[in-house]
Amino acid sequence: MKDFKTIMPAIMAILVMLAGCKTSKTATGTLTATATNAQTTQSPSNIALIRQVADHASSAQNIVAKVKFSARGITLSGNLRMRRNDCIQLQLIALGLMEAARVELTPDYLLLIDRLHKRYTKIDYTSLELLSANGIDFYAMQSLFWGELFIPGTKALKEKDLQGFQAKQNGMFHTITLAEASKPKTELMRDATLSWQISDKTSEINTTDIKYLDKKQRIYQMKWQYADYAPFCGKTFPMRNTIKVNTSRLKLDAEMMLTSISNDDDWENRTTVSSRYEQVGFEELMDGLY
Repeated sequence: MKDFKTIMPAIMAILVMLAGCKTSKTATGTLTATATNAQTTQSPSNIALIRQVADHASSAQNIVAKVKFSARGITLSGNLRMRRNDCIQLQLIALGLMEAARVELTPDYLLLIDRLHKRYTKIDYTSLELLSANGIDFYAMQSLFWGELFIPGTKALKEKDLQGFQAKQNGMFHTITLAEASKPKTELMRDATLSWQISDKTSEINTTDIKYLDKKQRIYQMKWQYADYAPFCGKTFPMRNTIKVNTSRLKLDAEMMLTSISNDDDWENRTTVSSRYEQVGFEELMDGLY
């Protein structure tokens, strides 16, 4: 199906953050530190702002939404199911009738199912070196989907972690930046910037910006923008997500629009793959989609 073949690499570009790198053997170093013991000097007002943004994170344990996913001129409907610290499932629906593909992230693995060709791949995050070596794991991906502050390599923010961020006023917005001492100690992250643009009026995150350079000074950047916040479980949640990926190999704009949202918990959080499906490597599955 042309629509599926067009849009699936776009989703993978977002999840992996740089399309085409796949299981690159580029040395990135070993993750040696997170910000749980990193301290920066912050004014009381800045700490209060950072705490307010962190506290704005949804208290829901489950989020279930109907979505429309658009990229490369194609729009597909689907379902997004998320369970806090446990699972993210994204289903793509073909012709409004059948599931064409599924992406499932858990703390232990990444599962991709191509139902049209009855193939799948299941890998752990260590297989994607560019992610694992820089602390981009399930919990970082969860924070991107949920619109939250995060520190690479850290499961959840604690009060002492707030000192690992810096804040400043930029006109009608605030900018929160991950402090140098809080970054994973890897070659790529040494020159990386992780920042969040915050609404001055609501303390909602407008944009998460991740940018770093490789050895050849090539830029890898992803901007995840949040808009159309709606009331949900006593707080607000972004209904419109715009994701911009910019690498040496790819420039991509995608949008994920939530058309309905609930905290339903009656769904299976682990997918059982049929024995009729062929298990293939990550690269083989992606090669068949490009």
